[in-house]
Amino acid sequence: MNNVFNTAVYVGTYRKYNDGNLFGKWLHLGNYESAEKFYEACRELHADEADPEFMFQDWKNIPECFISECWLDKDIFTILNELQIHEIEPFTHFCRDNCLDLSTSHAQDVIDAFRDYYEGEYETEIDFAETLIKEHEDLYELAKMHFDYDAFLRDLSIHDYRLENKLLDL
Repeated sequence: MNNVFNTAVYVGTYRKYNDGNLFGKWLHLGNYESAEKFYEACRELHADEADPEFMFQDWKNIPECFISECWLDKDIFTILNELQIHEIEPFTHFCRDNCLDLSTSHAQDVIDAFRDYYEGEYETEIDFAETLIKEHEDLYELAKMHFDYDAFLRDLSIHDYRLENKLLDL
């Protein structure tokens, strides 16, 4: 598993909570291969209740759009295994900004759409622009339209390049 080992959920039940009992346990998602296995562990943890209504009282490293007090997205295991930990927040924004509902979409399709969209993290906007130009040959024409040839020639002259007879001596 990729990132799932960094995630955990504190699982209690509503009955215990309402009775003033905060009994529960941190369950690390990396210990379970699927939502079914995770819920099986939840049922074992609270086997003293006939039909436990699970309460996720706290969680670590799981974006809010994938979990709430009473709900855990069934595709969280696929998502966390597919994405790098630094991609989780941008993925969450991508889903929100594009009104993608993981409960009605196939998780792998949403991940693939995110991968097509996401360009990565950069220190500055200039770093992003430079990388974009380097990595996408089809941007060459667009970049050429915005390139400041006059400024470039001034910079060349600073570095002992000079124009003679309209030819650049190198």
